[in-house]
Amino acid sequence: MKLLCWNFRGFGLTGRRRQLIEYMRQEQIDIVGLQETICQDFIMPDLHRLSHHQFALQWLPAAGHSRGILIGVREDTFSVEDMDLGEFFVSMSVTDRQAHLS
Repeated sequence: MKLLCWNFRGFGLTGRRRQLIEYMRQEQIDIVGLQETICQDFIMPDLHRLSHHQFALQWLPAAGHSRGILIGVREDTFSVEDMDLGEFFVSMSVTDRQAHLS
């Protein structure tokens, strides 16, 4: 199982997004957490391009030129039990589909 946690500093930057896509695909990332996305909203096709796998995703929009969080888990590996969104956080409770661990 592989986790990617990155202080991303701008999902809207084409080069940075391309770097993320290449890394996630090459390393077969299972869980992704990006902070400082500086993105108000995500376009679903951009999110689907992150990986060859389907991800359950949740995000917190940026406030101006700061903040923004994106988290996601591979749906073939994890079952999402609960998601929560606060002013400064995003959380996701998951269960491993094979091991049945939460």
